[in-house]
Amino acid sequence: GAYIAMEWLDGETLGARVARAPLSVRTALDVGLQVASALACAHAQRVVHRDVKPGNLMLCDWRTDRVKLLDFGVARVSSIASELTGTGSMLGTPGYMSPEQARGEKSLAPRTDVFALGCVLFAAIAGTPPYVADSVAAVLARLLEHDPPRLASVVAGIPREVDELLFRMMSRSTAARPADGEAVHAAIAAALETTPDRTA
Repeated sequence: GAYIAMEWLDGETLGARVARAPLSVRTALDVGLQVASALACAHAQRVVHRDVKPGNLMLCDWRTDRVKLLDFGVARVSSIASELTGTGSMLGTPGYMSPEQARGEKSLAPRTDVFALGCVLFAAIAGTPPYVADSVAAVLARLLEHDPPRLASVVAGIPREVDELLFRMMSRSTAARPADGEAVHAAIAAALETTPDRTA
């Protein structure tokens, strides 16, 4: 019979880790760098992941310096609505999809993944996603009608460069976000250079 050979990974998801305790700013940015590197490779091949979220980021051997991005090619726009209606979703919300995904646009650019990564980094540091509400519909409405919250308004001591970067990554305007994985990798690396070791 047919079978699929898959890599065995020991560890936990970022979602499981953050559910215990948020990450420091530097650790979160380091995770973001690794995910951006994976996205840069995908985007160079004209592949958009479409489902970057804490549950799809594996911390191999429980280490934040060994992150793997899972589930390439599984998520499709048409499957998102049914996926989000389930209970007990990662961190309790559907808050990682971009506004263009929420509107049901069929053609998604790399900036969709940049938006999702911004939400992931926000959640990793704040302990909760940027868009939270009592229902899927309310989350999507908030996403479509309101700018994202500032990380600095939720967590004390966030460096200005980090606050600005996440706000740009999560912009409702696609043009305001870094263009793709390569661009956001460079932006995260620059923010990391200005972030003190002992930040939050």
